[in-house]
Amino acid sequence: MSNGTIDPDSLTGKLIEMQELMDSQCNELISCRARVHELTNRNKELEERACLLQRDLSYSHEQMSKYQRDLKESQAQKEDQEERISTLEKRYLNIQKETSHLTEFNSRLENELANKETQLMHAEEKCQTLQDKYDLLEQKFQSQQSELDPTNKQNGISFPNDSSSLQTFSNSPNNDDKLHQLQSEFDDLKMELTRVCQKEILRINDDREFSFF
Repeated sequence: MSNGTIDPDSLTGKLIEMQELMDSQCNELISCRARVHELTNRNKELEERACLLQRDLSYSHEQMSKYQRDLKESQAQKEDQEERISTLEKRYLNIQKETSHLTEFNSRLENELANKETQLMHAEEKCQTLQDKYDLLEQKFQSQQSELDPTNKQNGISFPNDSSSLQTFSNSPNNDDKLHQLQSEFDDLKMELTRVCQKEILRINDDREFSFF
């Protein structure tokens, strides 16, 4: 510029410089807009991914809660099973003790039964021996009565057939020492036989009462 006038060349240079600055700013603006768009898209992707991660996290929390509940239930079932096993073990030990006790008791009963059978056998033999003696003595008594009967019939005396009337017969004038001996043996043998029978009856009743326990 000289004398208040604008130099065209200087003005042109400024315009070119300003145009270049404007173009540069426009390019930067375009680049910034592209960057903003890219960042916006990236932000949307991140938000969508964050939503997916949030859903996954919620699902994971639900699964974790479920696993914790299942774990508690499993622990409770385990404790219940352990308690049942402990109870069964105690019952098994008690059953073993009872079985051992019953085995010993059974062995003792078998021994006692064998002893009872032996005693019963001896008692039966003794009863049979007494019965034989009784029958023999009764035969002797009947024979003696038959021998004495004709004389007694002539004297009007009748012989009784049971031991309760032997005393009356022994008081007759025609009795002798042999008849007294037969009467004594007869009474003693009958008392012994009655005593043995009563003893065996009591023993059988005791065995029956013992078998109920």
